[in-house]
Amino acid sequence: MTNRELKQWQAVTNGSRHCWAEDSITRMNGQGALYYVGGATGCFMRITPEGKLTIGGYKGAFPHIGEACFQAEAEKNCGNYYKAFEKACELGGTKFLTDLFSGSQISQEPIHIQPEEKTEQEKMMEKIEVDKALLNVKEMCAYLGIGETKARELLTKTNNHFTVRIGNRVFANKIQLDKWIAQNSGNKVEKRRTIQRRVKKEEPDMGMQMMM
Repeated sequence: MTNRELKQWQAVTNGSRHCWAEDSITRMNGQGALYYVGGATGCFMRITPEGKLTIGGYKGAFPHIGEACFQAEAEKNCGNYYKAFEKACELGGTKFLTDLFSGSQISQEPIHIQPEEKTEQEKMMEKIEVDKALLNVKEMCAYLGIGETKARELLTKTNNHFTVRIGNRVFANKIQLDKWIAQNSGNKVEKRRTIQRRVKKEEPDMGMQMMM
């Protein structure tokens, strides 16, 4: 459940504190009807499709009535759904009918959230991953996460096997670029470690110098 859906259901539950409400999910699932009033804690009337009317109390309706714990206090088999509804209207009185048919209830329709618009870089990356063999400078920038200056430097000033020249334009062969990335990953770290080992090996032993 998203935060938006949570807030909607909380509003529906809070809206039932002083007004009778019908749970649309019960009706949509073909389980008859569920009417309730009181917010998170209150009383309910449930009608099954077969015509059984149950009344009682509930608690813990957070964020919606579907999460509540129901305690039945009385049941009556009315024969069919319509007779059970007539009995519920008789028990609920004028307020029950007014609340249900006033049109003031908060909508319980599911929220349809539109997917977020993708950025230009995300769209470019999807295109690159699917069907691109040659990457232009901008696509190479998006693929590697670097600026245009560095991308042009890699394409024109380094000894590599991924640069492809077509007329005055330069491209990166994506397969060869991936191989170049794999071959060069960690090189700087390894070189730094080699230098450190070499320096450490060449450092004179200070204790030996003092003894001499």
